[in-house]
Amino acid sequence: MNNTEFNNILSAPGKPLVIEFWAAWCGPCRAMEPNLEKTADEFEGSVSLMRINVDDDVEIAQTMKIYAIPTMIAYKDGRELFRKTGSQSLDSLHSIFLSASNGTMEVKSAVSPMARFLRLIIGFGLITFGIMNGINWFFILGGALIAFWGVYDRCPIYNSIKAWIKSKSIAPGLENPPSQ
Repeated sequence: MNNTEFNNILSAPGKPLVIEFWAAWCGPCRAMEPNLEKTADEFEGSVSLMRINVDDDVEIAQTMKIYAIPTMIAYKDGRELFRKTGSQSLDSLHSIFLSASNGTMEVKSAVSPMARFLRLIIGFGLITFGIMNGINWFFILGGALIAFWGVYDRCPIYNSIKAWIKSKSIAPGLENPPSQ
């Protein structure tokens, strides 16, 4: 497949499309495959899945600015909704396909409550350590960043700024969409 054919597929109206960029030698890609197929089967009528091997379609991967695999990108009516890089759990894949089927630009975080708790505890521990050691700003700021990492996806200010930035960007590879 070449870039023109690929852009025609992306810009075609219809049901949303989730694209997975993968390679045969990629361990995380192979580990995620059974869950990806299960999720694609579950959303068969509402979301299409396209798998692109980056070794076979190098030009498309370069145009789409794929720097790591696995990478999943959701499209609806020629517009990129979101992209996720790295191996995804079954819950995360379900969230990706659900967001694509709804046409939303946001994938709900699959951060576990235990991970949130640990990030908050470590963050506040570093803040406390920084204060108790004569106001050490390195530990205080580092702790604040780690604590924020535990709740960033629930922060309304962060979500507003993130949505505004996404609304100002255009989908890579579609700077010059093919004429109809």
